[in-house]
Amino acid sequence: MVHRRPLGNGRRLAIVGSILWSLRHVFQWWVSERRGTPTLPLSFWLLSLVGGLFLLAYACSRLDPVMIAGYLFNCLPYARIIVLLRSSSATAAARSS
Repeated sequence: MVHRRPLGNGRRLAIVGSILWSLRHVFQWWVSERRGTPTLPLSFWLLSLVGGLFLLAYACSRLDPVMIAGYLFNCLPYARIIVLLRSSSATAAARSS
């Protein structure tokens, strides 16, 4: 007999976070196909960050130190890359004007 736990808010958060985190690969593939070259657009990193934050919130709700450490440290490079991409876009826009 299979025991099913109800989907509480924490589990829903984890499911949404996992879906968002996984969608980044699909999106990256789609953009690469359209451009005809491998690329990692800003939206890839945004999906990575948001999905990772949802999963971090779920890990915190479970007080799971292994998951917390994993998702906390995964989110740091995502956030930094987003900052770098935005600043390089701003610099490129300034040069072209």
